[in-house]
Amino acid sequence: METQTFNWKSNLHRYQQQSALKFPSEQKLDAFIDGLWDNPALRDMPRAHVGDNTVIVPAEAVESLRKLCCFEFVDSPVVPAESAPLR
Repeated sequence: METQTFNWKSNLHRYQQQSALKFPSEQKLDAFIDGLWDNPALRDMPRAHVGDNTVIVPAEAVESLRKLCCFEFVDSPVVPAESAPLR
């Protein structure tokens, strides 16, 4: 893994854009989480585990995560509740 530094904000809610990373299995998600803890540049990245093998992260982190971690995941934007259409 290459060395990269980030200035993470203290809380995920401080990021205007967030992405959901969906992993194909619990094992892949666990490997990703282990990788975050093993990488000092990513260890403090704010994130939320929301179930269904999915983690919410700052959107600006997605490309770096792809390059640094080489993990298999599908990313999609997170829509804030106040922006979701009412049915």
